[in-house]
Amino acid sequence: MAFLADQYLLVESRALCCAIPLAAVSEIMRPLPLQAVTPCPEGVLGMAVIRGNAVPVVGLADISTGESVSPYRFVSLKSDQCRCALAVERVTGIRTLPKSSVQSLPPLMSRLKFAQEVVALDKQLAIILDTARIVPVAGECV
Repeated sequence: MAFLADQYLLVESRALCCAIPLAAVSEIMRPLPLQAVTPCPEGVLGMAVIRGNAVPVVGLADISTGESVSPYRFVSLKSDQCRCALAVERVTGIRTLPKSSVQSLPPLMSRLKFAQEVVALDKQLAIILDTARIVPVAGECV
């Protein structure tokens, strides 16, 4: 998937705009019903059934600010061993971002209020979120 290397899905929750590598995105969907799970790590909203599989749903606002918001979309993320969904308030679109500008942006994991909880939930998810970048709201997201 080399042609996707510079393509990112831009999403927002609260004042946070995030660029997720397109290669890590499986699909975007309307929010699905959530099943509460106890005990549940901070930031995990619950489990949703996506394509027949129970998948943890992590709120972008919840893990970054601790605030709970009503998601507008779920972004299903994938890696070799991880499937999860990220609940976001807005999907801005797909952008091609130059590697030089992406490298200068802070990784999403550096701003997470509950980063340790995300790592405890799933190391592969933490790797995906570490490749995501925070984009200045005055930049690409608006």
